Amino acid sequence: NSSLVKTFNSTHIARFTRIEGFNGVPIILDDATTASYLNRADLIYQLAQGEPRDRSGKWGRGVDQGLTWSGLALITSETPILSDTETRLGLMARVLDFESICWTQNGDHAKRIKNSIFSNYGVIGPKFVDGFMKISDFELQVLVEECQKEIEAAIPIKDELSNRIINKLAIIYMTSKLITKILGYDLDFDSIKSLLVELDQTDV
Repeated sequence: NSSLVKTFNSTHIARFTRIEGFNGVPIILDDATTASYLNRADLIYQLAQGEPRDRSGKWGRGVDQGLTWSGLALITSETPILSDTETRLGLMARVLDFESICWTQNGDHAKRIKNSIFSNYGVIGPKFVDGFMKISDFELQVLVEECQKEIEAAIPIKDELSNRIINKLAIIYMTSKLITKILGYDLDFDSIKSLLVELDQTDV
C-alpha cells in the first residue's frame, strides 16, 4: 500500500515500516480509535523522532534500521490524541489538537467537499510544489520570520510552551500565504491567524 493515507490496522512495528522513506509529504493515519491497543504517547514521540527504533536480530546482532521519515503527521480520531490528564510538555509541544473545529456544516456539505476532492485529485499538489520550488531560500526565510512575528504578536497570553508552539503555528500560517501566492486562492489570513491563536490559548 503506497498511499499516503494509512490505517491503524497494523502492529506497532508495521505501522512505522509503512511510512519509511516518506519525506516532505503529509503522513495521514486514519482513525486511531480503531486500533485494538495504542500507546498514543509512544506513537507521538516516535513519529516526531523520524526514524525507526534500533532492533536486534538473532544472537543480538543489529538489524538494518530502515529509512527515516519527515513531514506533517495528520491523525484522525473520534477521541482526543492526548488525554485530559496528559501533562508532559514534550507531548503537548508535539501535538496540535484541532478537536474544537467543526470542519463541515452538515452531511451535504461534507459530500460536496469529498466530490470536489475526487474531481481534482492529484492536480493542486504538483502545481503547488512547482511554484514552491521557484521561491528562493532567502524569500522563504524572510516569510517564515514574518509569520513568526505576526503569530507571536497576536498571542495575548504566553506560557512555557508558547515559543515552541509559535513556530509550528507560523508554518501553517505561512503555508496559507504560499497557497495564495502560488495558486491564487483568496484566503482570509486574519481568520486563519485568529483560529491558530485560539488553538494555542486553549491550552494556556
